[in-house]
Amino acid sequence: MDCMRLDHWLKIEPLLYPLFDIKTDYYYSIVPTATRYARNAIFSGLFPLELAERYPDLYAEPDNTHTSINRYEKQLLRLQFERHGIPLKPPSHYFKIFDVRGEMQYLHWLSVADRISLSALVVDFLDMLTHARYEVDLLRQLIPDEAAFRTLVHAWFQHSRLYEIFRIAAERDITVILTSDHGSLRCQNAAKISSQAALTAGLRFKEGRNISCAPETGWIIKDPETYRLPGESTRMNYVLAKEDYYFVYDRQFNVYKEIFQGSFQHGGVSLEEMILPCVVLEPR
Repeated sequence: MDCMRLDHWLKIEPLLYPLFDIKTDYYYSIVPTATRYARNAIFSGLFPLELAERYPDLYAEPDNTHTSINRYEKQLLRLQFERHGIPLKPPSHYFKIFDVRGEMQYLHWLSVADRISLSALVVDFLDMLTHARYEVDLLRQLIPDEAAFRTLVHAWFQHSRLYEIFRIAAERDITVILTSDHGSLRCQNAAKISSQAALTAGLRFKEGRNISCAPETGWIIKDPETYRLPGESTRMNYVLAKEDYYFVYDRQFNVYKEIFQGSFQHGGVSLEEMILPCVVLEPR
């Protein structure tokens, strides 16, 4: 579940008690705590630097042609099992849910599939809700803070087709492993950032050259290979937001500060972004 915070899981968990015996462990997301890095790492079983070196054709960079920087997850999952010598019969199944139509398609597949060795399901709802919140005034009113966000997540899951997917999995005696790639953080303080070259678009992290910001607002990574990130050969730097800061350029600082003030973002370093659940659900 993309962008599921630990406290979101704690609101969902009681709804699944009647269906599963639940064992919850915890782990740290890699940095930057962004989908491009963290979710590709889960599906490939590799750090971003290892992925870029081993499978350069599958290390997706943002470009003008593709909207998805996680478009090779199916291939990365297959390669990870091949690398570890784990045969799957039938082959693994990969599916991504963006909308109601996708929920219905997966629900139908799960109901009629004869045999399932491994099915990987990516659910984008929470990530889409997180990003849409600062774009839609009604959502900002509906989700003014973390407590309201948790309440909404509980209500959504309780009445969602995803909950029905869990119910069918329990009926079919399918073990479910539930996790997230990163969480999110409500950003309350704008921080100025500058660079001599273009930077990536994230508000909680930036990737580029000659990045500068106030030390108390961001952690600049000048040796990316130490953190298993690509960029040493191209002199690429990374900067990760600390505390509840978000990065805004000097140009039109006050305008963008107002737009993104109080928005939920990810990519930086915080407990809310980094500490994630890894849950094993065994049907009762």
